[in-house]
Amino acid sequence: MRQDCGYSFCDKTRFVQHTARHERLDTLMGGDFQQYRATVSCGRPDCIYPSTLGSGQNKSSHFHCLKCDFVCTDTNKVVAHRRQHQKLDSIMAAGFEKFTPTTPCSAPDTCIHSGKQTHYHCLSCQYAVVGLSQMTAHKYRHLE
Repeated sequence: MRQDCGYSFCDKTRFVQHTARHERLDTLMGGDFQQYRATVSCGRPDCIYPSTLGSGQNKSSHFHCLKCDFVCTDTNKVVAHRRQHQKLDSIMAAGFEKFTPTTPCSAPDTCIHSGKQTHYHCLSCQYAVVGLSQMTAHKYRHLE
């Protein structure tokens, strides 16, 4: 029994197909997203995909990222967004933080890359690099 599903079946074939769909979606979301069917309210007052229960509209389900405010209706976007978090997690694990041209960095007054290009600041010393390969070289400086 799944708390997020209320379907019942009288046919084993349809049950197996439906179970496979849940398994595919669970793999797709990887524990980072929560799916809400169109007839189920996600309970978020600021959600752009409100429940269509009783409205007569047939809208698709939507997905909320559990790590940030991202929401979408497309499973392809779920996959792309999960990859984005995985990249950011690996950058953080390497000891850096990512900043884009539209995101003010942690040293905007002294950083030559701030507001100009995507770059990464070392969490230990705030040194800035512009590529992932430079992260490894910089990490060795802290080991010496």
